[in-house]
Amino acid sequence: MGYLNAVATSYAGRMVEFGYRWPVLPSTWARAATMSDFQLRLTAAESERLLSEIAAVIATYRRDDDVTDTSQSCADAALVVVQLQVMPQLNDAPLHP
Repeated sequence: MGYLNAVATSYAGRMVEFGYRWPVLPSTWARAATMSDFQLRLTAAESERLLSEIAAVIATYRRDDDVTDTSQSCADAALVVVQLQVMPQLNDAPLHP
């Protein structure tokens, strides 16, 4: 539980920092970034499928170079963080097993 809370705190800090920096981003990056949420009503199986499909899309954008090795990166590429939270909305109806 402590580990997950530390991860959540890190994600929240990253979003707050992005909120401060977004107004001064170059317009190309401001248009290419977002903090969005989408409320969906899904079963656990549908949520699992959604996560799998999102991971598959992300995998198509991975380059062969390691993210810490910038020597082989495209000149106009920047390191980006894809941050996604998929979880049941706990203040909704009780979850079914």
